[in-house]
Amino acid sequence: MLTNIANIHEQEQEYALAEEDLEEALRILTDSSGRCTLLVAFNLNTLGLVQSKQRKYIMASESFLESWKIRLDVPEATDRQISNACYNVAGIYVKLCNFKEALHFYRESLSLERKIELEHHNQHQPISSVSRPHGSNHQSTVPRTHRLSTIIQIAAICLQIDDFEDALHYYLDAMKLFFAYNDHTFIQQDIGSIQRGIDACYKGRISKYVNESCKTNGIFNCASAA
Repeated sequence: MLTNIANIHEQEQEYALAEEDLEEALRILTDSSGRCTLLVAFNLNTLGLVQSKQRKYIMASESFLESWKIRLDVPEATDRQISNACYNVAGIYVKLCNFKEALHFYRESLSLERKIELEHHNQHQPISSVSRPHGSNHQSTVPRTHRLSTIIQIAAICLQIDDFEDALHYYLDAMKLFFAYNDHTFIQQDIGSIQRGIDACYKGRISKYVNESCKTNGIFNCASAA
């Protein structure tokens, strides 16, 4: 009940009220069950989202991490649920400019997404609605688009920290994945960011090479021409 009220407050952008409702719901859940469950993890995840929208990034990181830890410990948690938890933890670490931890959790999420795809491919079974994020009706594109989003996020962080080689590797992987889709309109917004990322990687590599060449030759004023 409180969770539903919190969702209404969130939809109305009354985030402080939503946060209060979720904290009370979590208190009741933990007091009544005496153990951590997937429902507790779900509420912690929602709490983290609400806190993030209020720019309470440290508090949000604590909520997301606790949700992730519970999903790791609960036997009935699916790989998709753990992957989503990793993705949310990574996103909040980006907000906190902790790019090392963000990369770690994005890569964990990506590893799980690849595992999910491989398992379903080997079983020759369509992915069920239970495993689809956000209740989407797409069967073949949703898991890949989730993976595509994660790859783009990893590439963007690598680019931001001037790791141009890894960034280019991930952007090119994203491009290959994009063209593997049957329905490009479903993810059309991604292609622009991929193309811009690839361009930035090549420019960054050239700039890095020029600067290193200048230092090697004892030239310390290597400003690029306008």
